[in-house]
Amino acid sequence: MNTMTTTRIAVLIALCAAGAAPAGQQAFIPDESNSWAFKTTGDPFAASAIDLRWMNENVAGEKGFVHVSPDGRTLLRGDGEPMRFWATHAAQQEAWTDEQGAAFARFLARQGVNLVRAGAIIKPAPGQDDISKPDMKAVRKIWHTVAAMKKEGIYTMVSPIWLHDGFEQDPGIEGYGPKEPLYNVIFVEPKLQDAYKAWVRELYVTTNPYSGVALKDDPSVIAIEAFNEDTMLFWTFQRLKGGPLRTLEQRFAAWATNRYGSLDAALKAWGGYKADGDNPAAGRLGMLTWYFATP
Repeated sequence: MNTMTTTRIAVLIALCAAGAAPAGQQAFIPDESNSWAFKTTGDPFAASAIDLRWMNENVAGEKGFVHVSPDGRTLLRGDGEPMRFWATHAAQQEAWTDEQGAAFARFLARQGVNLVRAGAIIKPAPGQDDISKPDMKAVRKIWHTVAAMKKEGIYTMVSPIWLHDGFEQDPGIEGYGPKEPLYNVIFVEPKLQDAYKAWVRELYVTTNPYSGVALKDDPSVIAIEAFNEDTMLFWTFQRLKGGPLRTLEQRFAAWATNRYGSLDAALKAWGGYKADGDNPAAGRLGMLTWYFATP
């Protein structure tokens, strides 16, 4: 990463042509016959009139933690000065050396970036039976990213997980096997909730070896995401099954009983409408998917 990688100048042409090709005609696709390599030499980080690194702090968080103004409309630097952010997603390559990570951060700062979102799935590593322990390789990847960005005046938002592809091993949750997506499970399954808390505790509380300070105490970490993307207000809700689904149906039935006095009264108030999973005798009520909440 000490020199600029080879790029094709025809990429820009292709991007324009792809959206402008007349109906019935094939979009322009660059190859060796219709485009050429555009190479640069020298230090890509040499002094430049368009290098925007000067706009960032010398070190992200040097004025303290970013916080919200009293009126809730502005983000303030640690010393109370208003801040504006130009953000992007931070690619995190597991094989990057310290030099490569530093070069990537320097490149982003050169473009005026002062905030990145660092995401990584910190679930247990493949072959690891104990689901209460995170994949330390993924944890270190986040630590490394935060430290590299901090040195270039770039803040980080940490977004640690989405269990869309499950675990390599059996998670020990009724109804779910290896590599099965765990959509919505974390909202109702205590075992997974406890495991997740252990993962993020390792991520945020343990001292970051690349910066010497834990993420919880690092002012360059502008925000943390409790849980990324998964939600019950999405089509993935219909994938819930097994023990977690039974638990949720029992909780729904308990709520309906408290609200209406009994499950029979609840069903009557709902016009006798039934849903898959209704089992009043077992103290369970099924739930409609969000498809039925749309007009």
